[in-house]
Amino acid sequence: MTRKALIIANPGEAGASNYCEGVARDVENYSSFLKSPIGGLWYDSEISILDRPTAMRLQTTLSVIGNVDYLFLVFSGHGWYSEKTKSTIVSLRNGEDFDSSELKLPSIRQTIVLDCCRESYDERPVAKSLIEKAARRMPQLHPERCRKAFDKGIVECPKELLVLYGCSIGERSGDDSQQGGAYSSSLIDSVQSWYEQKDIDTDKYYASLDIPDAHQAAVGLVTKKRGGRQNPMISKPRSGPYFPIGIIA
Repeated sequence: MTRKALIIANPGEAGASNYCEGVARDVENYSSFLKSPIGGLWYDSEISILDRPTAMRLQTTLSVIGNVDYLFLVFSGHGWYSEKTKSTIVSLRNGEDFDSSELKLPSIRQTIVLDCCRESYDERPVAKSLIEKAARRMPQLHPERCRKAFDKGIVECPKELLVLYGCSIGERSGDDSQQGGAYSSSLIDSVQSWYEQKDIDTDKYYASLDIPDAHQAAVGLVTKKRGGRQNPMISKPRSGPYFPIGIIA
């Protein structure tokens, strides 16, 4: 089973008033989480990071990795919602936007996380000037078992598409220089919290947390962090099984 994680980041221009310091933290957090046993023990060779890429470079990258069994794609940074195309537009760098619909690849298993603002515009907008660990003992993780269980969970799912939005249409996505994006940090925290609260003998059993359940938990965290100003959304098939995002094995 082949897998690929693509993390795309655009914090904006250094020194600008809308520069998002938390984007760099998102990149670190996602990389660290994916490479951990609980995140599926992804290998370094399976994770690619594009920092403020050109649209051409992104398109080339997508064409090269389009034949994997599972693609986990993240965008963290600036974005907006186009009333014209009815889709979320991610800003890759100054003057280069990318329609998120083009991130959806055919005939593969794929998850997309869009942690960006989604304020509505008819045209391109003008640029504007870990949960504390539980005291009790947590389940012991066996890295290679986690990877095998993650792969098993992926291949048992159909070639479907899940898209996670950091906020609803018309809203802005929060950013924290220490924690990262309000949604991305909450999504990872929800998996960590699930792990810390799980009571399971990993010598005999394993547990899996699917993406919709993790998203739902993250929604509550984001609502609390942002005082109800940011409401994450998910687009998914009406029935499972769904891709795993957390593994205890």
